Amino acid sequence: MKYYSRRELYAMGEPLGDSVTQRKVGGGYVCGGGGKGGGGSSPAPDPNIGLAQQKMADLSQKEFEQWQTDIWPTLKSQTEKQNTRADEQFALDKEAQGIQMDSAKKNLAEYDRNAVNRESIYKEAEDYGTEENQQRMAEGAIGDVTTAATNADIQKTQQMQSYGINPNSGQFQGMKNSNQVVQAANAASAATQARNAAIQLGWAKKMDAAGLAQGSFGNQATSTGLALSSGGQALNSGQTTISNAGAMGNSMAQGYGGAMSGWNNVGQLGVQKYNADIQKYSVDQQAASASSAGWGALAGSVIGAGAKIGVAAMSDIRTKENIEVVGYLPNGLLVYEYEYKPEFKDHKHAGHGRYRGLMAHEVEKVIPEAVFEMDNGYKAINYSKVN
Repeated sequence: MKYYSRRELYAMGEPLGDSVTQRKVGGGYVCGGGGKGGGGSSPAPDPNIGLAQQKMADLSQKEFEQWQTDIWPTLKSQTEKQNTRADEQFALDKEAQGIQMDSAKKNLAEYDRNAVNRESIYKEAEDYGTEENQQRMAEGAIGDVTTAATNADIQKTQQMQSYGINPNSGQFQGMKNSNQVVQAANAASAATQARNAAIQLGWAKKMDAAGLAQGSFGNQATSTGLALSSGGQALNSGQTTISNAGAMGNSMAQGYGGAMSGWNNVGQLGVQKYNADIQKYSVDQQAASASSAGWGALAGSVIGAGAKIGVAAMSDIRTKENIEVVGYLPNGLLVYEYEYKPEFKDHKHAGHGRYRGLMAHEVEKVIPEAVFEMDNGYKAINYSKVN
């Protein structure tokens, strides 16, 4: 009957159960099972990390190439066209500015040329509403009323004489006196109206004079404002070129930034993978240290088990039960914890209680000189030869 060790079981691809029982595998028997000890290894880093790195690199490169071939040429062409239009607009705006500045200068020159006329108009407006002019206009109005009344009186006298009425009669004189009263009232009213008219006309002429000056200055200001507006448009046209150049720069920066960001992500993934490798290495080192430390303790336990029962110990798997794997020795042999079956407990190379030790069928494959067969046909181990 052939027995397989756990190492052989791993090589054969056989699964290990949690309980240690003998089961037949390929014509032989294997001691399977888990245990409290034993070496282990950290899981390898996810291989998808490398795949993600390559994908990110491909995407970043594709993004940059597409920007170079599809986006940048269009932006460059459009910017050059806009720059040409801006130059044309700048030339037109500058020409319009020159025309409007000339118009403003002409208006100013015309204003200066008419300075004498304006002064005369201002003087007349100032003099028109004075007391002297009011009195003069009032006297003129009274004269006009008196003249009109005298002419009317002469016509009335001639008319009365034609009717045979004596101009010296009391009736005629009474009518004449009544007309004189009316004439005086009319003269006074005409004088008042003439004075008011002089005042009103004086104000009107002052307003006209002021309006004339405002109109001249307004035309000049309008022309100057138009010129300044054209200059502003010219500046705005020049600013368009600057804006276009800035937009191109920003677009280029975005294109390079996208590529750089992608590669940065690739680098970060690389760092993460490196950190994972370092962590795995650290875990492996710690595990190796723990195993090295455990080898001595396990070896001591095994030798101790041999000393407990004697240098030789019944180590045939057929004599043991409740078996658990608890570790391994530097030479690769598995160390077990077990009890002897009831019928073997009183044997001189066995005993009562739990022991730690090796399995004879595994030891004879590595250290054959350490295994011998007892009189009862079961195998035992000479632990003094186990190193």
